[in-house]
Amino acid sequence: LHANRAAGAAARLIQMGVDPFLLASTLSAVYAQTLLRRVCKHCSELTDPSERDRRFFTSMKINIPNRVVRANGCEQCNLTGYQGRTAVGELLLPNVKVIEAIQRKENSIVIHQLAVENGLVPLERAAVMKAAEGITTMEEAARVIGADRRTILIQFLLESIIITVTGGVIGILLGAGLAGAIGKFAETP
Repeated sequence: LHANRAAGAAARLIQMGVDPFLLASTLSAVYAQTLLRRVCKHCSELTDPSERDRRFFTSMKINIPNRVVRANGCEQCNLTGYQGRTAVGELLLPNVKVIEAIQRKENSIVIHQLAVENGLVPLERAAVMKAAEGITTMEEAARVIGADRRTILIQFLLESIIITVTGGVIGILLGAGLAGAIGKFAETP
């Protein structure tokens, strides 16, 4: 089944004609994965995170590592800087709210948000965590999740905008759909 993320599987199955009530009552888990290139152990080097890396980790709410790995390239990796692959994924375990959303035929954005509230670690965050662990580079994580650092930073900032209104502060939580749409707009040259 092709879907961009775990939450998209339910919507995709409904589009294919599966009854939402039957799907919701039988779904026990959905796992979405992609592969990241592993940094080459022979030529990679550890460096201090750049200011840009620090802002990126902070925006993703991931502890800033003391060192980050950079890909160089050697004969062992055919001058790519990478050798082998590792999986990165997100596991959706439906709770009552997710099941009810599926029964109501909610879109994948709503289902994803409910799953995140229930503990789902989004694919994007999981990929950046692999970079924080030194398994891959920040550039590879951004490439695989289909966004550059600026776009991801914009998406996370848009999810928690604070607006000052005549002496008071109102927090606005934007849904992932709006943040994603604006992020896609930011990618357009």
